[in-house]
Amino acid sequence: DTSRHLREVYPGLSVTVIPHGSRPVGARTPAQRAVRQPDEPVKFGFIENLTQHKGIEILTSAFARAVRISPCELHIWGAVNNSYKTICNKPHVYYHGPYSSEALGEITQLIDIGVIPSIVPETFCYTLSELSSAGLPCLVADLGSSGERVIHDVNGWKVTPGDVTAWEAALVRLASDPRLLETIHS
Repeated sequence: DTSRHLREVYPGLSVTVIPHGSRPVGARTPAQRAVRQPDEPVKFGFIENLTQHKGIEILTSAFARAVRISPCELHIWGAVNNSYKTICNKPHVYYHGPYSSEALGEITQLIDIGVIPSIVPETFCYTLSELSSAGLPCLVADLGSSGERVIHDVNGWKVTPGDVTAWEAALVRLASDPRLLETIHS
């Protein structure tokens, strides 16, 4: 995405893309996942610092509406400043605090779907790479590298960036039909 933007602005520019390296978190196979009970809510996980450009306001607004329609939980890991602490203090939202990369394997065992609601295009998304390496499907904003790397209904799901109603609909869809998790190939 960034290389395309650079070529648009500087048509003669030669751009070389060097892939980011990231440490695998550890594969998570269906056999390793806990057996979901029919009445157990889908657990969404936001694993990033809580900042505006990461889309935390969009996500929590959409989640507050979605949880009224379909039972689900939102688990949040990451650094937060005082202005965002109230976002974490809502029904069915669980703030776990900052995390270390060593804890990611354990975190991925606690959630069903990663959520990446960024509202600015990212050139690379470590969170997506880490969650995917752990076999965890993600619901992402269709923007930047996340939008390019996720194929809707194949290895995750894409949502219009910044659209609270679209995020609500996606959260409700996934929370209402956990069988959709079985159709995804990370």
